[in-house]
Amino acid sequence: MRYSKFIILTICFSLLSIVVVPQALAVGIDLKTLKPLKPVEFMPKDEFLSKTKLVEETPFEDEFLSYSIYLPKDWVINEAPFEKNMDDIEGSKDKALHNRVLGIVASYISPPTGHERSFFTLEALSLNYEIGVRDWFINYTLSEGKSLEGISEEKDNRIEAVYVEVDKDTTYIVKVVAIINGPRVVIARYYTTQKIFKTDKILQSQVIDSFELINKEDRGIEELETLGLLGQSYFDYPISWQMKADKVLSIDRMSAMMQRSSTGSALGGEIKIFLTNKDLGLNRSAALAFYKDDFGVENYKITSLIEKVPMNYHQEIGFGMTEAYMLEPTVDGMIGFEFWISMMEGEDYYYILTMLTPSRQENFYEWARNVKAFRVVVGNARRTNEDGDYYEFIR
Repeated sequence: MRYSKFIILTICFSLLSIVVVPQALAVGIDLKTLKPLKPVEFMPKDEFLSKTKLVEETPFEDEFLSYSIYLPKDWVINEAPFEKNMDDIEGSKDKALHNRVLGIVASYISPPTGHERSFFTLEALSLNYEIGVRDWFINYTLSEGKSLEGISEEKDNRIEAVYVEVDKDTTYIVKVVAIINGPRVVIARYYTTQKIFKTDKILQSQVIDSFELINKEDRGIEELETLGLLGQSYFDYPISWQMKADKVLSIDRMSAMMQRSSTGSALGGEIKIFLTNKDLGLNRSAALAFYKDDFGVENYKITSLIEKVPMNYHQEIGFGMTEAYMLEPTVDGMIGFEFWISMMEGEDYYYILTMLTPSRQENFYEWARNVKAFRVVVGNARRTNEDGDYYEFIR
């Protein structure tokens, strides 16, 4: 595969040693194998409303769990929720996903159709770390061994998905909506058995589509720290990452690095920040070339461009481009990594941000956490900061 001009001039791997993450702990995936969620043609709105009732509740009197949904009129509150292993429902095999499990906060059940029933459950889990809701849900299905039949793209911290689940002798087709709201994920599920799925499919999809959280919390999962470099540029980053920055002495060139550990002392992820003042008269390629040795990874080589990554850049950034590359080990027993690089240009500086992460095929959860953190840092890279008095400065 040909590399773009954006990177080919600058990538030179020679320096950084990687601590191997034990492969036995990793669960990976090829995202290209995931199927998009198939659209379902809904019944007319009037017909849907005639078959359903509006349910609005605030579980535990927590305003950020307040929800509304249209459920079938003959469904009733399930006083003894669908008997399943709670570990399966909550995805708690991966304890890194959350530190406080609320579990099922609402449950409704249909009248029997023969021996078949459908169920609705609402669950809420607290999250520790920044992660996208789509990636969180993919990791959940991986860790629980569920058969994911389709998943939508993420929009407004919301996804919908369909998976198959077998409980004893019954096979369920489960339609899900998952929403990250502040430091929690809310999961609404409509279980219907395989036997009645064909007749229930449209209603199931339309019910899940009607689910809404009434109150949206305008903050992320983690608290953010802000790095200020000599009052010249600012970067927000999640507090689970450790900032390692040398004293900055010149506004012409500045750099910083943040890392987080995984198992033991193993490197979980690394993000580097490089700035070049445009007053030095360099173009983008020259600015990249100056830092090429800092991109080095010992015992690894770049093998392919994985993707050009869409990113949301700060309004002060006039140009931005991000690419992800595959790093393959040249030594046996080492896992695959990915190298991400963002090149941005503002009015006064060139911004170069890089990320080193275990690959998505090796350890999807570590990869997903790192990608979300990188998006936060890249998306908030900026020249000015209105609340500068309240932030940490590197001087």
